[in-house]
Amino acid sequence: MASTGERPKCPFYGFYQALTASIMVDSYGNQCGLIQDAYAPCKMETAGQIPSWNECPFRGETNVEEARTCKFFPYEYCKEGWEGFTFKEWSKIIIG
Repeated sequence: MASTGERPKCPFYGFYQALTASIMVDSYGNQCGLIQDAYAPCKMETAGQIPSWNECPFRGETNVEEARTCKFFPYEYCKEGWEGFTFKEWSKIIIG
């Protein structure tokens, strides 16, 4: 699958971690899926930078490894019965 072209090159941009902690749900916005204790927009974007996984200040945080085990449910791919993307699958679509 090719990149959607609409999302920034960060697999966690626009997601929040659901209560089960194993699902990343689309927030339809600029939320950072790595910040779990509250709604928080992408720190790079609020600093005037283009969001990028390769430049993300949270990339080295400990919760990243846990978040990589989540399933991702981007709205543009959701359909009934679908089980979501793994981090690896979603990263390949977003980052290439």
